[in-house]
Amino acid sequence: MDPTSWSLPDGGIWAVTPRIVFGWSSFPTDATRWRFDLPEVTRPER
Repeated sequence: MDPTSWSLPDGGIWAVTPRIVFGWSSFPTDATRWRFDLPEVTRPER
């Protein structure tokens, strides 16, 4: 991706925390869904 477009709403790299993310440039003809597994949570021993 072109770094000059990263600050624009329609381009760039996005950090996300939801489990399901949708993206498109022309909804609904090119909508894409990504599903992410929940990370394993490790707790320190007490």
